[in-house]
Amino acid sequence: MRLKGGNAADAAVATVLCLGIANPASSGFGGGSFILVRSNRSHFESKMNEDSASSGSSSKIPPFEDARETTDDNSNHDGDGDDVDFMTEVIDCRETAPKKSYRDMYNGLPDEASSIGGLSIAVPGELKGLELLHSRHGSLKWSEVVEPSRVLARDGVIISKHLASDIKSLFTNGFIRHGDFPGIRHYLSNRSYNNNSSSSSSDFEYLSQGEILRNPALAETLKQVQEEGADAFYTGEIARKLVTDIQQSGGIVTVEDMEDYRATIRSPVRADVAGFTVVGVGPPSSGGAAVIGALRFLSGYQTPFAANADTLSKHRMVEAMRHVFSIRMSLSDPAYSNSTIDAVNDLIRGDYMDTLRAITKDNDTLPLSTYGGSKWAQMHDVDSNQDDNGTSHLSVVDKDGNSVAITTSINNIFGSLVFSESTGVLLGDTMDDFGVPGKSNFYGLKPSKSNFITPGKRPLSSMSPTMIYRKEVILNICFLGMPVFDAVSRPRIHDQLAIHDAFITATEKSIVGENGPTLEVSRRTKDALLNRGHSQLLDIDYTGCVQAIFVDHETHTLSAVSDIRKGGFPAGW
Repeated sequence: MRLKGGNAADAAVATVLCLGIANPASSGFGGGSFILVRSNRSHFESKMNEDSASSGSSSKIPPFEDARETTDDNSNHDGDGDDVDFMTEVIDCRETAPKKSYRDMYNGLPDEASSIGGLSIAVPGELKGLELLHSRHGSLKWSEVVEPSRVLARDGVIISKHLASDIKSLFTNGFIRHGDFPGIRHYLSNRSYNNNSSSSSSDFEYLSQGEILRNPALAETLKQVQEEGADAFYTGEIARKLVTDIQQSGGIVTVEDMEDYRATIRSPVRADVAGFTVVGVGPPSSGGAAVIGALRFLSGYQTPFAANADTLSKHRMVEAMRHVFSIRMSLSDPAYSNSTIDAVNDLIRGDYMDTLRAITKDNDTLPLSTYGGSKWAQMHDVDSNQDDNGTSHLSVVDKDGNSVAITTSINNIFGSLVFSESTGVLLGDTMDDFGVPGKSNFYGLKPSKSNFITPGKRPLSSMSPTMIYRKEVILNICFLGMPVFDAVSRPRIHDQLAIHDAFITATEKSIVGENGPTLEVSRRTKDALLNRGHSQLLDIDYTGCVQAIFVDHETHTLSAVSDIRKGGFPAGW
C-alpha cells in the first residue's frame, strides 16, 4: 500500500484482511477487533470535510473523558493529550450478542456450547471497523486496499508452520469428529473444497505445511465488498447466506442483527507514567486500563526493574498483575455497566495504585481476597473471560508519523469451528467471552455478573493495542532499556489471579525461534517466586504474542519486531 502512495491506515486495512486468509485460525471477517489509530490532524480534518463512505455506520461514544490522566504542563499537547499535529482515537468493532441471546441461554446445554458450534457465534464486527478506519484515516480507494486479500483468497496462501500446527491440533484433539463441522473439514482438507473434487466427509486428509489453502467463496465475498463496501457483507444476499449457515449450525444470529451492527468510535484511555505517555483501548477491552494500571503500580517503586535478573522485580510484576486482574473483573461494556468508568479511573490513577502497592509485600503473597483492595476485591466472583487465543496483532507506522495498532480475534483457535461455505467466512466463538451464571468457561474460570450476556452487549476482551510516546515498548524497553527485539523475545511470566480457584503463575518454556531457542524463565526465578508464596507454577508453551515498532526520533529510524512465538515477521518500505 505504501508503494501505491497509501498511508498507515491503508496498509493496516489491507494487511488485516490478508491476515484473515493467511492465518484463519486467529482472525478474519467472522470476528472482531480493537483499533488504536494516531493520525495526522490536517489529513484527518480534510477527510472529515469530504463525504464519508461510512456515513451513518458508526456512533461517537467517548465514555472515558474522566479516565484521562492530565498533567500541569500542556504546552506541547492539545485537549486530547496528543501532539498538536496528531489526533488519536479508538475504533471498537468488537462483536455483539445477538438480539435473541439472554443471560441463561446456556443453562442445561453441554459445557462447550458457548465455545463450539452455532450458539457460540456473536455478530461479527471486524469488517465494519476496517471500513471505518479507512474512511476516516485512509488515502487510497477502498477497492485498492481490498484487492490484495481478494487475490490471496482466490489464488491461495502457502500454509505456514504455525497454521499447520493449528490445523493438525484441530483434527487430532477430538474437537472435530466424523461428520462434525463439515464446512471447516472441507475448507482445511486437501480434497473437496480446495481442489473442487468430491469426497465424503471422512475421505480426506487435512492440509499440512507448504500446501496451498484456497478460499474461493471468500474471494467472491470480497469482490462484492470491494465494489459495494462493508454493507455488502452486512446486508443483502451475503448476509442472508451467512445467517442461514449460522442458523443451520444452531446459531441465533439474524439478518436484523447483521444490519444493525455498528462500529463505535471511542476516546482512548491514557496516562503519564514514569515519563512516558501510555495510550490504550478502554472497555469493552480491559487491555488499555490493565496495562496502565500495572505500569502505575510498578513505577511507584524506587527501582521498578533494577535489572532483568532481579527476582524481586519478577515478584512485584506478578503482584501487579494480580491486583489488575482483580479490578478487571468489574469491567465490561460501558453501555451496560455503572462501575466500569470508576474501575478504569482507579486503574489509571496513581493514588489508587499507590494504595495497592502499600499493602503488597516484597517477601510474600497476599490472601486471595485482598488483591484489588477492599473496593474491588472479589475473588469469589471471578471473571469468566479467558485471554483471546485465536488472535492476531498488527502495528503500522508510516513516514509521516501516522500509526495504527490493531488487535483482531475470533477468540479461540478456529473460533466456533463453523465455516460458512456459501460466503467463505469462519465464524468466531466470542459468546464464550461472556460470563454464564453458575458455569465456568472453557478455562475453568468463574463468571462475573458485570459480564453476563445481554442482547447487543459487547463481551469484555483482553486485547491490548497500545502506543507509548517519547519512548516505546512497555516494561523491558521503558524500564530496562532493552533493544526492542530482546524485549519482545524474552520469556515471560503471566498471572491472571486465579484459575480453578487456585493461585497459578504461568512461566514460559524455552521458546524456539528460527535461530534456535531463546532463554527460558530461569530456575532461580522460579525458586524465588516459590519462596515468596507463589505456590503453583505452570510451565506453558507461551503466554501471548507481541508485535512492536520502536520509533527513534533522534536517529530517525524505525525498528520493527514480530514475535517468534507465532511465526510472524516485520516488513518495511
